[in-house]
Amino acid sequence: MSWYFLLHFTAIILSFLTKFNAAENSAGIQDVNGALTRLLYFLDDQHRMINVDCIFSLRMVEGQLASVQDSYAEGNLPHVHNTIINSLNNLRKKTGLINRKALGYTLGRDPAYTKSFLRVIDTPFQIKYMFREIQPGFSPKKERGIDDFTEELSDKCVSNLLGSEMFEPCTFTNECWHFLTMPDTSGYTTTHQALFLLIAEKANCMYKIADKAAEVGLYSIDRLYERICTLIYHEAKQLAEMDTFPDDDKDLFMEQIAICGHAGFYQFLNPKWLQLVLSWQSESGCYKINDESEEDEEDSDKDEHVQREMFGGDNKEQSIQNEHQDIIVQEFDNGDIR
Repeated sequence: MSWYFLLHFTAIILSFLTKFNAAENSAGIQDVNGALTRLLYFLDDQHRMINVDCIFSLRMVEGQLASVQDSYAEGNLPHVHNTIINSLNNLRKKTGLINRKALGYTLGRDPAYTKSFLRVIDTPFQIKYMFREIQPGFSPKKERGIDDFTEELSDKCVSNLLGSEMFEPCTFTNECWHFLTMPDTSGYTTTHQALFLLIAEKANCMYKIADKAAEVGLYSIDRLYERICTLIYHEAKQLAEMDTFPDDDKDLFMEQIAICGHAGFYQFLNPKWLQLVLSWQSESGCYKINDESEEDEEDSDKDEHVQREMFGGDNKEQSIQNEHQDIIVQEFDNGDIR
């Protein structure tokens, strides 16, 4: 995953901020609203080159913004001014438009890979919130735990869960169970353990994990969530308390907040963490991964590298391919690709 988990992060913050005192959080809501607006305009301009991971994050944003709208319509947010709600509703519509356009082009570039994740990216990612707490009295280790994360294994487990030509939906193998329950992990290994549970919830496959947990006499799903996100929380806390935030860990930090925040762990929604992340955004909507003191030429090279990672390929090659993909967008709009 890349820094575009900031998309998910901003929507999570908005969703939780609206549940608390508006006077205390109005500035935070405005800051996040502005940051998300700039980022969405940037992504709209680049929608032809967005990849599956970014669409997944966009669907999370769309779902979170829809949840805010639903809550407001039900009368649960009386303290939030309607101008904020209207602004968020406009962002929801814009996010949906970007998703529709980007998904069509992604299907054209890599149809097999895109279709394998279609169950979680063809509609807004919206699940019912369950407020959870990290485990009290946990004493983290001074050194980071195991982080031998491989995206191939994570993608394989998610693909099996969603179903394919070879596997029925909600397939949950012993290999994936081992990955999910590895103790004392850190970094992306831990965040993807939590992400797997999040996707299982969206795909209505939690019963499979619960059955496996009961079979081996381990722990409930709630306890599993708590253990994983408690590890993630203390690692994020250690990063945030460093004198200088490590550039290489900015992406991880946003992913930690986004995933466990979506899982309902409110401790991740720290106002200081919010301002820290927002400070990384440039006026264009991008997020800086390097120190401002570096030379402009080096900044440009790194920005280009980040965009290649985010959009899934070389920009020149993508521009050539995009000329032939308008028909794919039309087919998706017509419901011919599902």
